[in-house]
Amino acid sequence: MITTLEVLTRARDVLAEGPHRWTRGDCARDKSGDLAAPWDSSAESWCLFGALSKVARTEEIGGEATEILDAICGGNITHFNDDPSTTYEAIISALDRAIEIASRDVTP
Repeated sequence: MITTLEVLTRARDVLAEGPHRWTRGDCARDKSGDLAAPWDSSAESWCLFGALSKVARTEEIGGEATEILDAICGGNITHFNDDPSTTYEAIISALDRAIEIASRDVTP
């Protein structure tokens, strides 16, 4: 079973290549900008929730990763992601903070 820390770290890795890997308005988009399933091989960009979905391979993420990010993002990661004032850097920063929180909960 994948841990919360792994979900968050892998989701960050999905988006870390640069702003071209991040999208708004849909969970994922293909090279042409059309809607794609987050886990589909044609997907080339993801929203914050889509990156979590890609990692967990399900649309119903729930759980601690989403709860941590919801708290960081003001209550709803989708609204945060799709807000026109949200930047790519803010998305990566939110993931970094979530990873830091989740890493405190990991027993060595």
